[in-house]
Amino acid sequence: MHAPSSLSTLLLLSLAAVSMFLADSFARAGYVTVMPDLFGGVPAPGDINVPGFNTTELLDRRSPDVTDPIVANTIEYIHTKLGVVFAAHPGLLQSSEILAVEGPVAVAAGDHDNLFTAELRNELEALLLMVAQPYQVSLYSGTGHGFAVRMDLNDPQQKFAKQESFLQAVRWFGHFL
Repeated sequence: MHAPSSLSTLLLLSLAAVSMFLADSFARAGYVTVMPDLFGGVPAPGDINVPGFNTTELLDRRSPDVTDPIVANTIEYIHTKLGVVFAAHPGLLQSSEILAVEGPVAVAAGDHDNLFTAELRNELEALLLMVAQPYQVSLYSGTGHGFAVRMDLNDPQQKFAKQESFLQAVRWFGHFL
């Protein structure tokens, strides 16, 4: 791994407040790290399996028509100020958005992700084959949605997946950004 350039920017989009720990890790690795508030100050809890939490309700309140302008404004600001942007959550992307990719793509997915299912992963891979950009898709066994920020650190497989996906991302940024 080599040190990131001063222009490298990472845009993290996530439901969980614990995503800030991941953002801090990327910042410690030398990347300018930005996390816009997509959920109106009401993020998902660290454990989305707590009784009473409804992921569907949260996503319904923050639909793409609400979050897309936030993301677009954030990307424009970062691009204007720093020149490089990385942003993605593959489970919520439309085919047209994937086909319009203008730079390298990296995806880290859990094999038990209920939002980015095996069917959606297969569709993404088929679309990436049509895009003239380098890409990497990494699948981590024994993990679900949000495994890089919400995992059981007492489970060796989940802990490994979290750590490895972070290192994979840092290596990927170091190579492509």
